[in-house]
Amino acid sequence: MKKITLFSLITILLLVVAACGKNDSNEASADGASNFPNKNMKVIVPFAPGGAVDTISRMIAKHSEEYTNDQKIIVENKEGGGAVIGQSFVAGSDSDGYTLLSFTSSAVSNPLTTETNYTHEDFEPIVMYSFEPELLVVPADSPIKNFEDLEKQAKTSELILATPGHSTSHHTAGILLQENFGWNIKFVHTESGGEQQQQLLGGHVEAALMTYGEVQSQINEGTIRPIAIMDKERNQDLPDVPTFTENDIDIEYGPFRGIAAPKGISEDVKEKLEDMFTNILEDQGFIDDMNKAGFQVVYGDAEQLQEKVDIEYEFIDQALPLLLDK
Repeated sequence: MKKITLFSLITILLLVVAACGKNDSNEASADGASNFPNKNMKVIVPFAPGGAVDTISRMIAKHSEEYTNDQKIIVENKEGGGAVIGQSFVAGSDSDGYTLLSFTSSAVSNPLTTETNYTHEDFEPIVMYSFEPELLVVPADSPIKNFEDLEKQAKTSELILATPGHSTSHHTAGILLQENFGWNIKFVHTESGGEQQQQLLGGHVEAALMTYGEVQSQINEGTIRPIAIMDKERNQDLPDVPTFTENDIDIEYGPFRGIAAPKGISEDVKEKLEDMFTNILEDQGFIDDMNKAGFQVVYGDAEQLQEKVDIEYEFIDQALPLLLDK
């Protein structure tokens, strides 16, 4: 009979303790998932208040309590660095499902174009709630009255154009116009859609690339004039606004928006989050509020949002030299 050495005995005991700990951890994880959520959740908006991401996030929170086990979704703005500050905060947060990110294409482009401590792979897509074509707008008192006026200025002199931040979808759309169609654009980068509007209405810039939802009220009030939209067809709410394609500029482009969690979230909690946000996005009250604000709900599950992320990464990676130069 072989003797059991002290070393062997200690090894066996450590394995037993580790196995017990793993079982306890699994049981705790399963129990946590079954009761999820059992406290309020936080959605980080990496932009200043006033833009589309902030507005829609607050609509989601407004219509959430029926689907969140009587818990609340609290929206918190952590703007700065073209969304890097907020995105970095979420990437470094616990992957327990209680800290989430208002996820946009900037989470893909930022790590490629600036120094960050995260990449897009540090986020787990949960659900997509919108995809909006770019809308090029000018102040209502601008001498630019139509697309022909704007294109003439952009090609013969310079067009000063505001974006909500470097490497955002709006910035990328401007680069497409500059590099592929000979436009001369001077970019003025801000921190949000709200700041874009301030720059535009204050006469500090001549134009901006935004989305309809961000400027619907200003268009209705007559303070901002839409010039052209980057979509296949005209927007039904803007029937007199032509597409870029109608003007021989073949571009269909715009930002996607959704919800993501820090990487490492358990499959059970991820599934609960996806179901929860799907219910919110299908809530008629939420849909009505979105429509009133000029937004269209374009739903996508976690897999579909991941596809958008992969496509955006491929495009930004190809356009990287241009983004770094602008």
